[in-house]
Amino acid sequence: MEDLGVASPEEVKSSKPQASSALSGAGRAGGNATSQNPVEEQIVWQMEMWKRSEMAKFLAHLKQKEIEKIEEVTRDWKMREAEREQVFNEGIQKVTSLESKVR
Repeated sequence: MEDLGVASPEEVKSSKPQASSALSGAGRAGGNATSQNPVEEQIVWQMEMWKRSEMAKFLAHLKQKEIEKIEEVTRDWKMREAEREQVFNEGIQKVTSLESKVR
């Protein structure tokens, strides 16, 4: 990289197409913009498969954590509901007992 100084806006506009065309052919065999080295293609494919595999594992882990959390919340809710029902039934018994004493 070399410093070419400050460019005017006209120079920047005119140099953009040249830079993009130079980049599109860079690193490709014979200047063909559509073909890649087979080794590069294999590496890219392996990386994509690894990425998809890791994403699937991550999503499966999240789903499992979600299921565990839902089960925990359900267990807690059922326990609290049973406690509330017990307190309610005790209250009904007290009211019934007081009612019978009053009669």
